[in-house]
Amino acid sequence: MKILFAAPPYHTQSTFVPAGIGIVATVAKNAGFDVSILIAEAGEDSLTYHQRVVVEIESKNIKVLAIGGHSLNYPQIEHLISMVKQTEATVVLGGFIVDASPVVVLKNIGADFCVYGEGEYTFLELMQVLENGGDPKMFKVLYTSEMVS
Repeated sequence: MKILFAAPPYHTQSTFVPAGIGIVATVAKNAGFDVSILIAEAGEDSLTYHQRVVVEIESKNIKVLAIGGHSLNYPQIEHLISMVKQTEATVVLGGFIVDASPVVVLKNIGADFCVYGEGEYTFLELMQVLENGGDPKMFKVLYTSEMVS
């Protein structure tokens, strides 16, 4: 299964992979998933980045978009998710934005799943369950869109 990790543009002039995304992506890659990371270029605006994410999803047949971020990135993440929901990709959200208030975030932002807390192994298990057609509701630290609708 192909997974794309994305981090919305931060208000910075440097380009970097956030530690959480790097760790979760590494765990998924080591488990055999086809993983790629798309980060914003230094100074890149949100709309340009979001368009690049959608093109990447569509051109590479990405099945899961994993997004991480902070509460300060809420507007960018919400917009990115709204664009991605026009594709077939499943959206998984994690990071500090989820830790602050997972149910409120999931109810309002449009992700399919939110991983709460330390997510590297929860995310991996979720990917294995989705790949094998299992029931993701079994997770204690996972919030699904069905729980809040």
